[in-house]
Amino acid sequence: MEKKKGMIFGKLNIIDLAIILVVIAGVAFFAYKFMTAGGITPPADEVSIVFFEEECPDYVPEHTHIGDSVLDGTTNTYLGTVTDIQIDESVTYTYDNITAETTLGHKEGYVSAYITADCFGQITDNGFVVDGTLYSVGGTLILHAGQGKYYLTIYSIDTIQDN
Repeated sequence: MEKKKGMIFGKLNIIDLAIILVVIAGVAFFAYKFMTAGGITPPADEVSIVFFEEECPDYVPEHTHIGDSVLDGTTNTYLGTVTDIQIDESVTYTYDNITAETTLGHKEGYVSAYITADCFGQITDNGFVVDGTLYSVGGTLILHAGQGKYYLTIYSIDTIQDN
């Protein structure tokens, strides 16, 4: 039996073997990544987040109700559900160039809104993480609460204690 040049076991050449090994390595890599991506995650923390918008059109809060879903408008990440909504006069600051004074005022047709939502994620030293996004007090975001869209600030993040 004559051995053909460049063949292994008389059927595979070295290039075929290299391609097979690369494919097997790729499959193994992706299998490892998918199997460890979920990994062991610590249990989710439940928090109450209060969002605050100083000035939104007065018709927007009419479309947000207790029990509505809350989504991050940038990432479309589900954050939780609305547990409270408080409406007050809009908060508008006006600066007078002549007197160099800033005064608090209110804008007709606008209101301020405090929206409280119960959310699940991971408490960290820097805030609250949901699906890899960090939310911290003072951070601004676009929020969808029910059918309302808000441009607001995170006012507070408080851990909800189990009773």
